[in-house]
Amino acid sequence: MIRVASINITRPTGVTAYASGQRVWTSTTASGASGITAAGSVFYNLGETMFGNGYIVKAVLFSNASGISAASQRLHLYTLSSGQTLVSGTVGDQAALTFSYSDANKYIGFIDFPTASFVTGATYASCTVTADIAFQRAAIRGEGDFSGYGTAPNQVRVGTLVGILEARGVWTPTASQLISVQLTSDAQEGVSPP
Repeated sequence: MIRVASINITRPTGVTAYASGQRVWTSTTASGASGITAAGSVFYNLGETMFGNGYIVKAVLFSNASGISAASQRLHLYTLSSGQTLVSGTVGDQAALTFSYSDANKYIGFIDFPTASFVTGATYASCTVTADIAFQRAAIRGEGDFSGYGTAPNQVRVGTLVGILEARGVWTPTASQLISVQLTSDAQEGVSPP
């Protein structure tokens, strides 16, 4: 079964150019102890219903301004079990990303959006890439969820797929620029990945 989930980032109003290695985020300060909020980084319901397994097969980055296409972007992906937080990425927009060894067992990989793959127009930029990243266990959907595909607070989530977007080169944003990252997964119902 194909599943699609996305995160949406509305940048702050600043227009200072990004440098390579800086976080692309919704605020100039980290949000909460883990720097993760549903508005910016959590991909919901990508795993199959029974085991939460799946494969990310496609990723798309959209923006309402073409400047983002001047540099590659990288999406780092982590799986978090209930109650876990990240030390990595807990910085605000345009701050240098740091990655912690304590998060190594949560890291499942990254997806690059290369400069050469962007399609741009006067008021947009998009980049579509194929991916091949497996995730497993209850890392994506909550096994305790008896409410279907509802949202918090009605849905109990045992685990979460989290994305942190990183600028991989210099590019100049627009004020309050909109960025969306969409992931597509192939989640075979009731089948655990090999």
